[in-house]
Amino acid sequence: MIIGQFSDSFPPIADGVARVVKNYALWQNTNDDTCYVVTPGVPGNNYDYPFQVLTYNSFSIPFKRNYRTGIPQLDRHFCHALKEIKFDVIHSHSPFPTGELGRKIAYEQGIPFVATLHSKFREDFRQYLKSELITDLLIKRVLYFFNHADDVWTVSESAVDILREYGYKKDVFVVNNACDIEPKPRTKETNDIVNEKFGIPNDVPVFVYVGQHVWQKNIRLILDGLKLVHEKNVDFRMIFVGDGDKRHEAEEITSDYGLSNKITFAGIIQDRDLITNIYSRGTALLFPSLYDMSSLVVKEAAAMSCPAVLVKGSTTSLGVVDQENGFLVENTAESLADTIIKIIDLPELTQEVGNKALRTLYSSWEDSAKITKERYSYLIHRKNSSSYSFGS
Repeated sequence: MIIGQFSDSFPPIADGVARVVKNYALWQNTNDDTCYVVTPGVPGNNYDYPFQVLTYNSFSIPFKRNYRTGIPQLDRHFCHALKEIKFDVIHSHSPFPTGELGRKIAYEQGIPFVATLHSKFREDFRQYLKSELITDLLIKRVLYFFNHADDVWTVSESAVDILREYGYKKDVFVVNNACDIEPKPRTKETNDIVNEKFGIPNDVPVFVYVGQHVWQKNIRLILDGLKLVHEKNVDFRMIFVGDGDKRHEAEEITSDYGLSNKITFAGIIQDRDLITNIYSRGTALLFPSLYDMSSLVVKEAAAMSCPAVLVKGSTTSLGVVDQENGFLVENTAESLADTIIKIIDLPELTQEVGNKALRTLYSSWEDSAKITKERYSYLIHRKNSSSYSFGS
């Protein structure tokens, strides 16, 4: 089986979609199956992977730092290389240029086309375009994209509701995100690595955030909550991992709050061993996002028995029970601060919750890849053995 993963987001971009696509390709490019990734190229980046990555000429997106786009049809070398591949199935991870290219190639080759909804596009459009009219028009275009897929996937049961809000009425296949971190016990050695790198005392609780530094992720709530914790003379350290449009503003707020000696903005970290050690050192992951559908970082933290603090009722809190396999808070700084202090004051409870997070929330990409490949095979068989009409 020859599989094409088409995505507008791929490393070195450090977001959830990029990690999903990378891990799909790693685990689908096995045995007799071959997986290609198609994505906008990032100048100077080394795409040295066990699978082949086809990139096209691209340019930066002005309002989304670190992201790139382009017109793939204008890159002649790329188009020539792509035409040489006879895919069996194509899977697109966004309705933008790369994803739309995948849809067109699937139609031309008469093969199944799969599309996954990873993001709350309406919120993105509103944030950057400041226009309900344009947002509604773009959502119609998104709906057109998914309506012309042969199989539509989402990353959680609760994410299906987002598709329904957009007007999608067909069946939806759910494939939960997984984790590329192998569970292992916490050790003094790994804790020492993090302590030394970030200047953290051995006995101080450490909280962690991993993800884009944008207001949609609710990172302002983290800063406001930590300010209240600090005002109650409770000691802690906080590590923000990642980057984004609002990182500079978040750093300014941190300085205004007098927290610069307690909060570190570490930037993008590509070293997965270091990320693993940070989770291991973490007392808890602070992830109050109302934007994410099924956050990878919650599962990554769970792999290292680091419990997540999430907002009650958020999409990404699905499967988390308060003080059993995670902590749930109201969407207020006061609620977050109270929970952080509880986590610090009750280390045995926190450890128990973290251990249960490992047992109940962790899953591997190897298991996820088996599910995806079985679904691809089913779609190929359905196409070849019936008069089923695939997307146009």
